[in-house]
Amino acid sequence: MSIANLPQTGFVRLNQVLQLLPIGRTQWYAGVRSGEYPQAVALGPRARAYRVEDIRALFERLNSQTAGLAVVKANLRRLSKRSKAQVAVGAA
Repeated sequence: MSIANLPQTGFVRLNQVLQLLPIGRTQWYAGVRSGEYPQAVALGPRARAYRVEDIRALFERLNSQTAGLAVVKANLRRLSKRSKAQVAVGAA
């Protein structure tokens, strides 16, 4: 399942959400408690689901963070190479 296969509106169950993310149930619930992931909506006395809109927004936020993280990692690699070159010059 991919995010593109989700409907535009409606609800998805936790099992469907976890097919989209590389995390487990325990980590998901910890993220819900911390506010990182959306809260479930009660569909009945024993049924909970997540709004598709909330899941799509979560993926957009995670993708933008990942893009920002990729830039930070690239800058760190560049700085690390520069530092190594300075150490090599200083040692000579």
